[in-house]
Amino acid sequence: MPLRPFAFWLPLLLAACAGTPEFDTAGVDTAARPQGVARDPQARGTRVFWGGVIAEIRNLETVTHIQVIAFPLDAGGRPQPGAEPQGRFIVERRGFLEPAKYAPGREVTVVGEVITTLAGRVGQAPYRFPVVRPHQLHLWPVERDTPRSRLYFGIGIGIHN
Repeated sequence: MPLRPFAFWLPLLLAACAGTPEFDTAGVDTAARPQGVARDPQARGTRVFWGGVIAEIRNLETVTHIQVIAFPLDAGGRPQPGAEPQGRFIVERRGFLEPAKYAPGREVTVVGEVITTLAGRVGQAPYRFPVVRPHQLHLWPVERDTPRSRLYFGIGIGIHN
């Protein structure tokens, strides 16, 4: 009998923890931002912990390039798209990634190493992208807007319109 309250709360507690990945941020340059790294020829080899929103995905012959609009990360490593953008970068992953899954608008977080920069364009404007080879790449689940329950607790139970 004394374990019954614990048995009720344990699954809820485990479910709350299940959605947050653990990132290996050892050796990460916390001051590095995509805009600054793109301008610094000595940045090659910098270990970064970046994330943002996918702008474009391109499957090439042997690698996939994911162009990401960088945003600051929250304490769990998830991008905060409501914040000020920090530039753009490209994640270069070996092999094929499904564009329907890694679609524009999805959020990603990467821990990896800057391997080079690539000249490209954002619209008609020239742009220099730092390219990151990922050690960890996490695609965040889509958050769906779920309707809030109209059941409220107070003095008694009622339905609120």
